[in-house]
Amino acid sequence: MRYKSWPFYADWLEVFGKDRATGEGAMGFADAVTGVLHNNSEPIPPPTTPQDVPTYSFDPLHQIPMECSSTQVGETSASSKGKRQMKRKRGVEVEDQIVGLLSSLCENAADRLTEMAKGAGFQHAAKEQRMAVYEALSKIPHLTTSQRVAVSRYFCKNNEELDLFFSLDDDEAKIDMVHQILQDMYGKS
Repeated sequence: MRYKSWPFYADWLEVFGKDRATGEGAMGFADAVTGVLHNNSEPIPPPTTPQDVPTYSFDPLHQIPMECSSTQVGETSASSKGKRQMKRKRGVEVEDQIVGLLSSLCENAADRLTEMAKGAGFQHAAKEQRMAVYEALSKIPHLTTSQRVAVSRYFCKNNEELDLFFSLDDDEAKIDMVHQILQDMYGKS
């Protein structure tokens, strides 16, 4: 990292300062939280005394800090209940949004996996069809292996001809079609 430019150096100076661990200019946790909450546009209120600080507990199920009890003078239990309910409602709304996003993501993934499976099924069906072509050509007498391979390649490239070949009921018609393909491929003999 020596002699490399660091685009975040100015930000790091602002965050960590040049106090060399003496504590000057350092920001405490409470100051940082109030700075974030007040968006650094309002002056930071003075630190509170211990009797004004409410205590919080953490609900791991909903991951929202909830106020347990308050030692502030003049606060009623009804107003603290209302605040707790509002926090829970906001938390539930956020959770619902996250669940909705995750469910739509899972649905999209399931749809794409289904499409991929269909593609794999198509490839498997094409493989079975190629094997059926070669087996059908094996039933035709007097064909060499190279002729069977050549006609199989021709059928795999031309699906309409392949459909016609399998739609023929008569074995004589299939033999005639294979001979016509071989004549077209190798010229008239």
